[in-house]
Parts: sequence; structure tokens; C-alpha cells
Amino acid sequence: MVGNYFKTGKTIVIDDQLEEAKPLLNSLYKHQIPHYYSDGRPSSDFPLPSKPTQFRLVFLDLNLQLQSSMGSSDSDAYKNFKAQHSNIFESILGNDNHSYILVIWSQEEEEYGEHFEKIFDTSEKYHTLKKPYRSISLKKADFFNNKEWIPGQEDELYRRINEALSSLDTYKLFCEWERIVNESAAETFDAIFQLVNSYDANGKEEYLKKLITLLSIAYAGDEGYLNLDNDQMRTDSVLLALNQILDDDIDRLILDKRQEEYKNWVQVSNSKEISSLRKEINRGLVNTKLFTFSPNKPELTGSLYAIYKRNFNRKIFDDSIHNQIGAIKSHVSKEYKRDNDNQGPTDVQKEQLVANFVEELYKKIIPVELNMTPLCDVSQGNDMMHRILPGFIVPAEHQNMNLFQKKTINRGLGYALSTDIFDVSGLHKYIKLTGNAFIYFDMRFFTSISKNQIKKRTKESRTLPRYLFTLRNNLINEFQVGLSNHISRLGVLYLQE
Repeated sequence: MVGNYFKTGKTIVIDDQLEEAKPLLNSLYKHQIPHYYSDGRPSSDFPLPSKPTQFRLVFLDLNLQLQSSMGSSDSDAYKNFKAQHSNIFESILGNDNHSYILVIWSQEEEEYGEHFEKIFDTSEKYHTLKKPYRSISLKKADFFNNKEWIPGQEDELYRRINEALSSLDTYKLFCEWERIVNESAAETFDAIFQLVNSYDANGKEEYLKKLITLLSIAYAGDEGYLNLDNDQMRTDSVLLALNQILDDDIDRLILDKRQEEYKNWVQVSNSKEISSLRKEINRGLVNTKLFTFSPNKPELTGSLYAIYKRNFNRKIFDDSIHNQIGAIKSHVSKEYKRDNDNQGPTDVQKEQLVANFVEELYKKIIPVELNMTPLCDVSQGNDMMHRILPGFIVPAEHQNMNLFQKKTINRGLGYALSTDIFDVSGLHKYIKLTGNAFIYFDMRFFTSISKNQIKKRTKESRTLPRYLFTLRNNLINEFQVGLSNHISRLGVLYLQE
């Protein structure tokens, strides 16, 4: 049911005729779906939102303020129609992707529908990039007779909304997750205020002020807090502290309060089917979301910086390649045989082929450094030196050759860390690679640099290492465990083959 999912206040109804919108609004009220109403004008008693907002359900009348000027043969009026509706979408929707459902709520759908669809065509002069995930129609005319609401149709209207959304179970599952996050934040908010229950009206605010200050200090540390330069940095500290509480509450709510169970799974019964399913999804694009984000704070834990090759210690690359020579020899030999009637290269030819391959590979890689400084040290001001893990971005094709992969200790690569492949296209203009790639790190070259050096690393730096993007916490946590194991390992004495 629609009422189980759209509970986060991210529903909007846009209709310039309030009387015609009221039955829909009443249905939403009746089923406790929070919503926003606008008559489509930027300045009125019911204005459009003043800034772009993330909406999930958008109910839209197609004949906004156009009754006196619209005519099927009036080309200028149709241009005005497209310009107006595209501007509405651009101004009110914070959705950069196709993440909302559009519900057409109009008595003039047959007359305007074709022209309306054109606003999602990028070849049109008046268009919007805010395309919906799905567009559905409620056929508003079915509920009115001579522009008068037909009594007793409220339940039918709600039934039709549910019917239109019934096939979108996967979309609704994401709405359910959003509701859980929302509810978790509300419960965290309420739990904090349990601490002030015993104070009178005047004492509550004073106590909360002390509590918030101490939470900021707890996150930043005593000395770190005293060294924070401004209120924004102090606010960041307390909000990051509250976020740690929220993360646990989200996990608890997912497990404690069972949701509407999703049933529309792709059926897989064995490993082969799972493998086949993976090939149907661009995992590189998915991993880009799972691995990376850009918080515009290049000094944070997980920040990745590009190193200009003229400043890069090539020994990191050459030493890493040294243990890959077997795989490279195998690869160049297969390539040579393919091009020479299955005739293998001589030893001298093979050496040259390997040397050529290594040089070509070096041209393709992007040397990088990863900021591994614990976030608590950054927030508490204990980051006089930042911990840096060097490595390089490698085109995904070399992962298929088993280059730069984690190996068992018997293969001698206990110092290697690497991500899975992810799509690097468009992550930063400095990255000339397109498509999938992965990042390889060599823990043997773990080092430190000063805080001042980190502060100089920006997106636009032309001489110093420049900030690219940030790797997410779960990946950094995995790397930190690997790094601690590498540093603390006892070592094993054994004879190699």
C-alpha cells in the first residue's frame, strides 16, 4: 500500500485549481501521507518550493495557469507550456537522477500529453533533465463531472494510486529504507532529549547547550576542541558524534522492526546463476557508489590524491611489478602466439616483450596516495603528521591478467592491497582513463607527511598532488585492518618451490 512507503514528507501535489486538488489532498490526508501542495506559481498563497527538494511522488496537473492562453493550434502557447513545465521541474526537484515517480493528475491529458512528454527530450529547446523513474496517469477526468467532484470516489482514487504503484516493488523498497533512516533520526533525536526530562523549561536549553558542547569535545578531544577555529568546525564535531549514534540506531531499527518483506527477488539457485547475474549488472558503476564520494574536504581520511609522474617514486611501481613478472610473461607469450601462428617467442624476444609491456603499463597508470590518518585524529587535531599509503590506478583489463591482486603468503604478496574494479569515468578531469579501473596499494611504502602538506592538496593544484575523490569508510576500515596485520605480522619461515 502507498501509505506504507511514502511517509517521509516527500510528496508534492501541483494543481492550480485547489478545488480540483482537494479530493486528492484529502485522500493523502486520510491515509496519513505527508505532502506539500502548490498551485504552480512561485509567488502565491501556495507557492512552489523556494529551493530544489528531493521528492519521491510528484502529482502534476498539466494545465497550470494556461486556460485563457492555451489552444491546440497556438504554437506559441505550446512553447510557453513546455517552457513553464520544464522550469517547474528544474526549480523544485533536487533529484539529479530518475529517482521520483510522476503521477499525471489532469483533465486535459489527451490535449497536452504529447507536448508534455517532449520536455524530457534533450533535443527540445525547452527541456528538463529531471526525468522520472516512472510516469503514470490517474485520469483525473474520471473523477469529475462538469468540473465537479463525483461524490464517493475517494476510495476509488486511492485504490487507483495503489494499483498504479503496485508493480514498483523495488522502488518502494528504497522508499522503505529511506523511511527507516528518517525514523531512526527521529528516535535518536528523542533519545537525546530523554537526558533533559528532569529539567524545567528554562533549564532544558541550558543543559542541552552544555551537552552539545561536551559532545563536540568528546569527538574532537580536549586540545582538539580548543584548537578549532570557528563555530562551523565545532558544529561538524557534534554532528559527527550524533551520526555515530544514528548509525547504530538504523541497524537496530532494521532488525527490531520488521518491514514489508520484499518478494520480487531474481531467482538464483546455484553459483553459476549468481555468476551469470553479476554479468548483467555493471558492477563498476555500482562499486563507484559503494567505494567513492566527494565531500569537498581534501584533508579527510580516505582522501585520494593524484601524484604527477615526475614526482612519483617509480620504485613503488617497479617493485610491485617484480612479483608480477610471471603473469606478464604468460600474457605476452599468449599474445605473441596468437599473432604468429601459435609460435612462441624466444627468450630474448620474451624479455623485450615484457619490457615493452611494463613501459606501456607505466604510461597508463595514475600514481596516487591515500590518506589513511584515522578520522578521530583529524577531528581531534592530533594529525600533525598524516599517514599516507602510495599506489596507482590501473585499467581494469590488467585485473583479468591477475596483475596486482591480493595473493596468499606463498605467492609473496602479503603487502598488497587493492580495490575491486569501479568506473572512474568523470570522477575527476585529471583522470584520463575511461571505464573500469582498480587501485593497487603497496603497504611496504607506507609513510607520513605533514599536515601543512595535506592542506595544500586541492582539486586544482598544478604542482602538488591534487585531490581526486574520497574512498568510503568501509573500504578504509578494511585497508587499516590489512595494514595493521602487515605491520604486526610475525612472519613464517618456509621453503618455496
